[in-house]
Amino acid sequence: MQRTLSAQLQHVTPGDQVIVEGWIHRRRTLAAVTFVILRDRTGLTQVVVKDPAVIEQMQGLGEETVVSVTATLVTNPSAPGGVELIDPTIEPLTDPAQTPPVELWRPTLKAGLPTLLDNAPVTLRHPRSKASWQLASARMQGFRQTLTAEDFTEIATPKLVGTSTESGANVFTVDYFGKQAFLAQSPQLYKQMLAGVFERVFEVGPVFRAEPHDTVRHIAEYVSLDAELGFIRDHLDVLAVLRTALAGMVTAIEETAAPAVELLAARLPTVPDEIPVLHFRDALKLVGANTVPRPRADHRWTTAAPVRRLPVGDRGRRAERGAVRRLPAGLPARDACARRFRDRPRTLGGTADRRREHPGSAAVPAGPEPAHAVERDGGARDLRGIGYEWNMTLTRLIARPMLASMFVVGGVNSLKNAEGAAQAAKPVTDKFVPMVQKAAPNAPIPSDAKTWVRINAGVHIVAGLALATGRAPRLSSLALAATVVPTTVAEHPFWEESDPGAKANQKIHFFKNLSMLGGLLLAGVDTEGKPGLAWRAKHAATDVRREARQLSKAAKREAKRATK
Repeated sequence: MQRTLSAQLQHVTPGDQVIVEGWIHRRRTLAAVTFVILRDRTGLTQVVVKDPAVIEQMQGLGEETVVSVTATLVTNPSAPGGVELIDPTIEPLTDPAQTPPVELWRPTLKAGLPTLLDNAPVTLRHPRSKASWQLASARMQGFRQTLTAEDFTEIATPKLVGTSTESGANVFTVDYFGKQAFLAQSPQLYKQMLAGVFERVFEVGPVFRAEPHDTVRHIAEYVSLDAELGFIRDHLDVLAVLRTALAGMVTAIEETAAPAVELLAARLPTVPDEIPVLHFRDALKLVGANTVPRPRADHRWTTAAPVRRLPVGDRGRRAERGAVRRLPAGLPARDACARRFRDRPRTLGGTADRRREHPGSAAVPAGPEPAHAVERDGGARDLRGIGYEWNMTLTRLIARPMLASMFVVGGVNSLKNAEGAAQAAKPVTDKFVPMVQKAAPNAPIPSDAKTWVRINAGVHIVAGLALATGRAPRLSSLALAATVVPTTVAEHPFWEESDPGAKANQKIHFFKNLSMLGGLLLAGVDTEGKPGLAWRAKHAATDVRREARQLSKAAKREAKRATK
């Protein structure tokens, strides 16, 4: 007798014997009967067990044990599919399975992400997880079938390549038998070569890009749906093929994965008969931009207000399905290519008013912000980025006084006990003062150790209080760091100790001060998310060079006009 799938049981005559095989999905034991739900690739089947021997056998078979059940089929409207199996003979096909860490029969999985990933061979069997895979499978199937019907040839290109395929994208390097190779970023080169062979080609395969990401949607590795075709008149031919492929993918989901769509409560998009083609000005308005780029008096391009990206609701969905037709009216292509929108400093969790430029076209918004983006400081800011900045501000508020406390207390103690501290510092000042006096012979440099101890204590108190209160924190951190070295050498010279206990104690204090020095150096370079001096100097120099070039070009133009 052949195996019968759960979805086929509805077509079996009641009273016939059948064999079903699958996983024990759930067991429910009552006083005199046990209900066993069996799961296979097509659905669920209910098995009713009343034989005491079989009930006892089921006590030793945990959920997810693979079994074969031979039983009689009867109708039962309350059972899955309207039928159930009675008088079963159950044969385990594997060793009894351990109880899974999650209950797969629940509508949703409540376990945390670590549990789901650590037990992926089991947790992926949950109907909702399975449905996600079914949707992806249907999409790829629709893509393949549609392009094959359009006379495309499917190809499979290498994923280990000897050079990068796209400029500007980072690559993963691989040791290929002692030579350097790369994981392919794109099948672009191979598509172009084979388009000269088959004219129309496509591929469904993985691509790899070594680009950091801070969102749940990343491109380090993903399945790419690529196509290449020849003999096109313009971009409208490409859009027509794209529209056909999208419609085929949606149709395939409707036809082959309808139960998965229903289970996930997914809403399939409606693909229009023709992809909308928008003027650039209309595209900006559609995504919420207030104005289009316009020239300033100094020939640089600007916008009257920052671009605000709103992918929420119908406007955002329409924007995702459109194509930009042309440049803004009056925007020369030469100037559009030359114009460069500089990125503002990036913060973790979000970006501020970023734009990118495309060769041969106007600079366009870098892409839609998340739905939780808000207007702040002249640009769209991610609430997650704001939360990150708030957390960092709170951390600085707590950490700075903690770091400064030892210097303030130590400075006060040094002032109270200047005599004792001077004796410990004398070996250092005897070496340090002559060097300073030699470098600056005319400077009024004190020579006694007690004065230096008081100066050092004063720096500790003043700079420590400034750091604790957030007044000039970078400057005060560096000032404290400069005093840590001589203080540490003077007070904790463990290398001079002969007693093992004293040496160990001095060594501990020496390395504590060394750790504190590292913390001060980090505080000294903390720009609090604002542009540092190096960044400002670099971009100021860039602006100066740009202005100089523009003035030079303007002078040359005026000179040419004067000679005519």
